[in-house]
Amino acid sequence: MSIETIPAGKYPEDLGFYRGYIRKSEINEAAFEEFMRRYDEFLMAKKEASKQKREALRGQMRDRVCEILGRSDVDAKNLSEDEMGRIRDNIEEVYGIKAYKIDLLSSQIEFLDDKINEFRNGTR
Repeated sequence: MSIETIPAGKYPEDLGFYRGYIRKSEINEAAFEEFMRRYDEFLMAKKEASKQKREALRGQMRDRVCEILGRSDVDAKNLSEDEMGRIRDNIEEVYGIKAYKIDLLSSQIEFLDDKINEFRNGTR
């Protein structure tokens, strides 16, 4: 690689443009294949870790709602307006943060799914 300074005409002391030449090296096919395999494994591990965190937070939310309502068969589909109000009135602020983290993790999982599909279906 070589780099040289090219004067900028009227103000050569203050301004300059740089130009560089880089020789492209030959690709090491075995190393590239290893990288591709490990990158796929990295993406899958990140997705699985995100799913586990999301499920743990969902479990904490479910446990707290069950505790507030005094029953274990809690499902958003079977809650009355009164029960929803009791949850809103009694749940601590930290659970709002947990709900937001669940939403962020869900978005991250969708993003990783897209990246995994692009990676697996893409060209080099």
